Amino acid sequence: QLRMDSSEIMGPDGKKALAAANLASTNGKKDDKHEKKQKKAHAKINPNWSTLIGLSAVHFKSFGTPGKYFEMSSFAEGKAKKFCENYREAFIQYNMKQLARIYPFGGRVDSSNLDPVAPWGAACQLVALNYQTSDIPMALNFGKFVENGSLGFVLKPPFMRGTGMKASSIILKVKVLSC
Repeated sequence: QLRMDSSEIMGPDGKKALAAANLASTNGKKDDKHEKKQKKAHAKINPNWSTLIGLSAVHFKSFGTPGKYFEMSSFAEGKAKKFCENYREAFIQYNMKQLARIYPFGGRVDSSNLDPVAPWGAACQLVALNYQTSDIPMALNFGKFVENGSLGFVLKPPFMRGTGMKASSIILKVKVLSC
């Protein structure tokens, strides 16, 4: 665990550089003096900060266009559903290397939730739900994350972490003998 406080971020004059220094002046324009001071302060940041990873939101181009491990694309519910149904294997491969965030259709004025099962099944890491709505998708969400003590995450399956066999699809045929 990395823990730092503001005393480890020093400005060019030896004083603490505060996060507020990143804000523009009250008139909405950047102050040249402030900008120069900020650049100098950046050079003196504790090197441990550089080991932290931030996510960068990028526009999804195609499954054939590889991205960087820290890039994340957002998909509307409809597009995610289309990918899950028509391009499932490609979507899973994409999600093995990139982050995918799925958000509900904007026209959901009643705050209902999308069904998270299909995106989870395609290895999507972030599926946004409306927590103010107590419905079946929220119950599924609770059930999924209670398995690890409600920590808010679930490990990828072993094959996606390179430690197990790849999952394979099977086809089940059911014959109904009586009604």
